Amino acid sequence: MPIREDLVSSALTFLSDPKVHASPLAKRLAFLESKGLTQEEITEVLNRLNNPAPTSPSSSSAPPVPQYASYGNPYGQPPEPPGRDWRDWFIMAVVSSGVTYGLYTLAKVCLDMASVNSCRGMWCR
Repeated sequence: MPIREDLVSSALTFLSDPKVHASPLAKRLAFLESKGLTQEEITEVLNRLNNPAPTSPSSSSAPPVPQYASYGNPYGQPPEPPGRDWRDWFIMAVVSSGVTYGLYTLAKVCLDMASVNSCRGMWCR
């Protein structure tokens, strides 16, 4: 059976994908078999993958795929967070004061209830 060049080139593109390199070889080969490639075609794909030189004249007719460098952050470094002004400090002071007053009131109520409950005995009359 002759090698189907379109399937071989498609499989070669598939196996050259960086995301596919992370999967085990057995899974990749099983996938190629499930797509209908024969053992001879899979061997040809693996040979072409290991030896990037073209083995047949029809594979050299395909234009090379350009490799582009990855782009960095187009905006450079992220901007610094804005500094705190008087409004931020005022809000923090108000919130802190409110929380402190709430905790003080809660402690006062709890201590008052504890002292009332402890004096219900015979000695607190």
